[in-house]
Amino acid sequence: GYVTKHGAGGGVTAVAWHPKKPEVLASAGDDGVVKLVKKDIGTTVLVMEDVRGTYAKAPMRSICFNREGSLLAGGDDFGNIYIWDVESGKKQGTLTGHSEVTSVAFS
Repeated sequence: GYVTKHGAGGGVTAVAWHPKKPEVLASAGDDGVVKLVKKDIGTTVLVMEDVRGTYAKAPMRSICFNREGSLLAGGDDFGNIYIWDVESGKKQGTLTGHSEVTSVAFS
C-alpha cells in the first residue's frame, strides 16, 4: 500500500525512510500530523507528540531521520523545527524564529 492520504483525508506533504528499518517510513501531512507507518500494510505504528496543542495549525513541509534512526526532525509553515524521539514519539525540542521551513536535515 501507498501512503496517499494523511489523517482525515489530508494530503501527504513529506516522507522519510527510516535508515535502519526499511519497512518503516515517516509521513507528514498538511494536517500537521507526523507519524510512522509500516510501508507494506500502510498501518500507523506511532503518531509523534502533538507539538502545538492541535494538529491543524500548520502543515509539516519536511521531515528527516538522524543517521541512527533515533530522532526525527520536522519543519512547518510557521517556521518551527521540531525534534522527536522515534521510540516514544515524545518531543525532544523545538527551534523557532525561522521563516517557513521547507527542508530539514541532520549532519
